[in-house]
Amino acid sequence: MAWLLATSRLLAASTSTLTRERFVAGLRADGLSVDGPRISRLESGTQRASLAVLQAYETHTGLGRGVLGAVDSLLSRACGDKPAFLAHLDSAQHDLDWLLERVSAGEADASDWLSLTAGMTGYERIYVHTSTWAELTKHLLGELTR
Repeated sequence: MAWLLATSRLLAASTSTLTRERFVAGLRADGLSVDGPRISRLESGTQRASLAVLQAYETHTGLGRGVLGAVDSLLSRACGDKPAFLAHLDSAQHDLDWLLERVSAGEADASDWLSLTAGMTGYERIYVHTSTWAELTKHLLGELTR
């Protein structure tokens, strides 16, 4: 994940000409508490990136929403760790209705799917109406086969 953060920052058209200090200033302007040494730790793999950091990298490098979060999730599961997006279950659970509406409308992006996953795995059990379950499954299979 660290390599992906570093190469995304260094090679993206929107950030490749920025110094690390200017990149840090952009992240700070978004409300993140970061500095040069923290970016170094994130990009060397000595510190794990939070969901907010992953989303900020996506925004500043021009990557699609949820791209880095999806990679983080894949790598975390492969290593037996908890993905960064699961750290925010409360907000994901609060937005389940909104997320299900986005899925139903065909508007869900990768970030929405991760948030929906976080919300639905935050409970031991969850009730979903049969028609909603069928529609959700149809959209999920559509995403998986794209």
